[in-house]
Parts: sequence; C-alpha cells; structure tokens
Amino acid sequence: MALGDTPLYYACLSYAAHLLTLRGELEKFREDAYEDKAIAALIPRLSGISELPQDDTLAATVVILRMAEQFCEIQDDAQRHLVGASSLFANRRPDEEGSPDSPAFSLYLRQSIRIAILNEVPCRIGGAWVTDPICLDPAPDYVWVDRVTLLLARTCSACWDPTLDHLVRMQLLHNLLVELERWRESLPESFQPWCNFRRENDVFPVVCFISTWHGP
Repeated sequence: MALGDTPLYYACLSYAAHLLTLRGELEKFREDAYEDKAIAALIPRLSGISELPQDDTLAATVVILRMAEQFCEIQDDAQRHLVGASSLFANRRPDEEGSPDSPAFSLYLRQSIRIAILNEVPCRIGGAWVTDPICLDPAPDYVWVDRVTLLLARTCSACWDPTLDHLVRMQLLHNLLVELERWRESLPESFQPWCNFRRENDVFPVVCFISTWHGP
C-alpha cells in the first residue's frame, strides 16, 4: 500500500526514522523531513472532506503519524495527529467484520485511550460510538477485542468528562457494566483463557490467552 501512496509512504518512513532517532542511529532532521513530506502530501487529500472516505490508506497514514508522535514525553506531546485522526473518525463506524479502515480505527481508539488514561480526560470519540449498544454478532476473535476496547474508551469518557452530572455519570457506568457482561457472556469458546488464577495478595488475577490479540 505504501509503495503506491505518497502520504502513507512518508508516514511509514517518519515512524521508522523516529525509532532509529531514539536509538541514536539517525539524525532527527531526517525524521522531520519525512513527516513534513507526509503532511504536505496529505493536506490536499483532506481538504474539503467532512468525514473519512472509503480510503484505507488515508486512515493508515494518520494513525501511523500519530504512532511516531506519541513517543514524546506526555508534557511535550502536542497531539496534533491525534486531533487530526479524531476529526476523521469521530462520526464513522467501520464494518464490524473488519473493513480496510477498521484496523486503523482500532489503532486510533487505543491511541486515544492512552492519552485519556495518562491525562484523565475523555476519549476523543463521538456519535454512535458513545451511545449505541455494541454488536454481539459472531465474528473473529480480534473483533471481540475491538468491541471491549470501545467499552474501555466509553468508560474513560464516563469517568473523566467534567460536564457530566453525577447521576448521569453513575447511569453511564451502570450501562457500561451491563454492556461488559453482555460482551463477556457472548464470547466465543476460542476466546476463553487457558489459565486464570490469582496469587495471594495480588490485586489483579493472572489471565493467559492463546493469541496475542486477546491481551494480557
């Protein structure tokens, strides 16, 4: 994909260059040059659109640029690309079965959750992502991970949205608990952990799954 798309190509180079810069193997001006080229090629494509089109390379470009940006110390993180991604994804619902832009949204969601937890602020999601019940139709295991990730994003917003009345906040958290139980009860057999135990005096249990996308 990157070989046929200029913004995505330079976004990938920018991210790779950032890692090499952190390791002292590349000068920072190269990373900056790749990012500038990615943005310069991206701006004309973004001009005049109100929502994310069916363009998986555009979505991938934005979240990869954010991947490099989020290596900054939290106080130095301007979140420019996170804000840009939120403007694209805010009102879009990717196909539950994994359309080309669905992985990009899932990555964006995790990026937004990271900032929400570090700064104790709401996640940058809106529209149906906040209000609609999650889909529980049969799907591959990674889709079930995306569904519970969305519930985590909603939980961040319910906990840290300063505009919420206390009673509204409590109702949202109750609804999220109901949704989480619906998700848990609907999990496919392949999603069940092969090991689940709690060590003495540990706060959290040790839960082991077969696949990496199931999470720790």
